[in-house]
This record gives sequence, structure tokens and C-alpha cells, in this order.
Amino acid sequence: MLKLITLLSLFSSSLLASNVGVSSIPLHEYKNMFSLEYNQQLRGSTNPGMQVQYLHSATKKIGFDAGLRISKGDYLGFVAGATYEVLPDYNNQPRFSLRAFYERDNWNGADFNNFGMSPTVSKGLNFNSVHLYPFLALPTKISIFEDSDEVNLASSLAIGLNGKIPNSKFKNIQAYLEANINLKNTVSNLSLGGSIKF
Repeated sequence: MLKLITLLSLFSSSLLASNVGVSSIPLHEYKNMFSLEYNQQLRGSTNPGMQVQYLHSATKKIGFDAGLRISKGDYLGFVAGATYEVLPDYNNQPRFSLRAFYERDNWNGADFNNFGMSPTVSKGLNFNSVHLYPFLALPTKISIFEDSDEVNLASSLAIGLNGKIPNSKFKNIQAYLEANINLKNTVSNLSLGGSIKF
């Protein structure tokens, strides 16, 4: 019975998607950024979740982030990542970046360590002086349950849009929308958030 509970807990943890969010924004757009995100799964558990995140661009090519995740239904998580810009957004060339991340999750009292990589392609667009950054990413992670040697591979397709609010009073605020589509051992979800740079 204990093994069954353990396997169910591991399966539940692997269902949690790894969002890309504001880590897709070009690093030269900010020095420090604070974001708040609402997350809703589209199938299975309907428990809503929230994430608060801090991002810091150390250079024009390297950035770091750290965040906390909570969800109704006894879930708490911590995430930390580092982003490297391989190719800049230049003329017709899209931006290509790699984000390595670590997630520590606690789901119904069970602890998990997740190690992953998220290759991301994005392109800045300008519509009537409104700057938009659509992106496409493939977050993939390995989930390890601390009390077992069980290991899971989980991946999703992330499609999203970051954009500056078209008002001079809110020039430091960005809004974003992201959809994660299940590819393997994860769930499809929608995320909506806002960020402020300082």
C-alpha cells in the first residue's frame, strides 16, 4: 500500500508544468524584475496556483531567477533558474535562449527534486508602439522522488506572449499569457501574470 501511495504521489508531482513566463523576456529589457502569476490547470485537478518570482539580468546574455509556487491542495514549490542568451533578437533573426532550472516541490508531504532545461525562441514585434514578445519553448525536466529511486521525464510545449502595457504611466509593467501543452507526464495549463521592472 505504501508503495502505491508513493507511486501515485510521484505521478502527481510529475504532472506539474514548468512555466516559462517572464524568463522569456530579453535580458536587456530589465536589470531587476518582480512578477506575480496565476496558474490554472485545464484538466484533472482544478486547483488554482500562484507564483511569485524575482529575476535579475547579470549581463546582456546571462540572467538568474528564483520563485515560490503555491497551490490550493497542499502544494508548495521553490524554483531557481539561470538563462543564457545564445542568439540575440536582431533584424529577422529570432532570439534563442537556454534556461537551466531546479525545482523543489512538496506535494501532500512528499518531496521531489526536478532538474530541467527550457530552450526558448522569441521575437520582438512592434504594433502601433506596443512592444510584444511572442515565444515558443520546450521545458523538459527529470523528476526525482526523494524517498525512492523512481525517476520521471516530463515535458511540455509552452506558447506565450509578453507585452508592455501601452500607457506611459505603466511603462515599467509587462503583462503575459502562457499556455502549456502536455507532451509527456505533465498537464496542460494556462498562466496569466504581470511583472514590474526596477
